[in-house]
Amino acid sequence: DFFVFSRSADTGRILRIDFPRFHFIQVPFRFSFFWDQFQLPWLVKHYQLDLIHTAYDRLPLFYDIPSVMYLFETPFFRTTIGREFNLPENWHERMARFYNMAISPQSVEKASMIVASSEFTKRELEREFGERPSFGDKVKVVYPAQEDSFHPPADFAVRSEIRRQISGGEEYLLHLSTGDP
Repeated sequence: DFFVFSRSADTGRILRIDFPRFHFIQVPFRFSFFWDQFQLPWLVKHYQLDLIHTAYDRLPLFYDIPSVMYLFETPFFRTTIGREFNLPENWHERMARFYNMAISPQSVEKASMIVASSEFTKRELEREFGERPSFGDKVKVVYPAQEDSFHPPADFAVRSEIRRQISGGEEYLLHLSTGDP
């Protein structure tokens, strides 16, 4: 079985996943530290999970369970960019940065496998963490991609109507991301 933890009770419906072995569990996310180090380990134990698969760069440090981290960038990429451009930080962002800088290297070391979204990210991870004895060959590249069933409609009129509804007929780029600069 697969357990997906989410803030929203509608995650399964939104993702249009209706498989009997997928369980969508709504959890109230608190602060990152609380989620990473207490809430997630409790859920792992409660649901008797065999593996954690996460798309961010932090793991529970005091709980032993095999884990796979899928990383789109190195843990310190956003911090480095923020500093290069002198982006302002509020107290919450500053605390998150310090927490991330303390936890991420240990999480990378603890991960059973790290999946990088590109060869560039893999090289950056190896440059940043490759000297650690436990790093070894645990970084693999898996490019993010959609299923073959997702493609533009073949009918030009349908494509034009979709474009009109979304962007008033202009070309557009849809990008899903966090609010990070």
